[in-house]
Amino acid sequence: MIDGVHVDDLEPWVAAVLAIPMHRFVGLRLCDPQDLTQGLLLQVTTTSLNQAQLLHGGIVSALLDVAAFVALRPSLLPGEHAVTHAISVQLLRPVGEGAEVHFQGEVLQLGRQVAFLRAEARVEGKIVAVGQVTKSRVAAVPADSVLSSPPEVA
Repeated sequence: MIDGVHVDDLEPWVAAVLAIPMHRFVGLRLCDPQDLTQGLLLQVTTTSLNQAQLLHGGIVSALLDVAAFVALRPSLLPGEHAVTHAISVQLLRPVGEGAEVHFQGEVLQLGRQVAFLRAEARVEGKIVAVGQVTKSRVAAVPADSVLSSPPEVA
């Protein structure tokens, strides 16, 4: 079960995104498992706070990137993936513990090799952060060919 939904009821790529350890650790979940266009939710807890007891900006940046990917993924071809090669994030308002943050992405332009995306983070309807994301469309890499640890340096 992920986010109250049986894994078999999710598309494999959605389950894989939600299963990423950082996403699980901070409690990232789908707004609506039946409608991915609704985006993602994060309940701000101690696992996502910085030393000032506010939502950590690095987590916001990472989750804006995830929201952009979730918006893009249905547009990719079978056997295709997308990787971020540029991201710009503006943190507009501080977010405290207990807040629920709604992350939502949109595809601005989809090219043959590059996708341009925008993502927003909102709390109670107010924008707290925005991101511009550029992703390269690449061939998906089989899981068994991904390095599990960095190569040794001589």
